[in-house]
Amino acid sequence: MKIAQWESQRVRFIRKRYKPLNRIAPALEALAEYYGDRWIVGKLADICCMSESNLRRVWKDAIGQTPQEYIIAMRMQMAAALLRSPGRSVLDVSMIVAFDSLSSFNRLFPRHFKCTPLQW
Repeated sequence: MKIAQWESQRVRFIRKRYKPLNRIAPALEALAEYYGDRWIVGKLADICCMSESNLRRVWKDAIGQTPQEYIIAMRMQMAAALLRSPGRSVLDVSMIVAFDSLSSFNRLFPRHFKCTPLQW
C-alpha cells in the first residue's frame, strides 16, 4: 500500500538523519509495515530488545510523544487517507486501522482533524 511505503521511507530517513532514533527504529518500521495490527508497548519493547519502561523513556525523548500517542496519531493519518478513497465506509476504515470500536474511532477522529470522519 502506498501509505505504508511512504511511512517506511519516512522511517528510513529518520533513522539515517537522527542516530538517537536507531534504538527505536525497528519498532517504527514494524508499525509502518503492520499499522493495522493491534500494538502494545510490550511488543514494541521486545522488537527493540529493551524493557517497556526504557522504551517509553527513549521513545518520548526521541519523538516527543508516548508510544501510544504515536500509534493513535499514525492510525488517524492512515484513516484520513483511506477515507478519501471512494467506496470505503467509516466502519471499514476504523477496522482496517485497528480500532476496537466505531465509537472510539468517531470520538478520536475529531481530536486530530477537527471534524467527524463523515465530514472528512
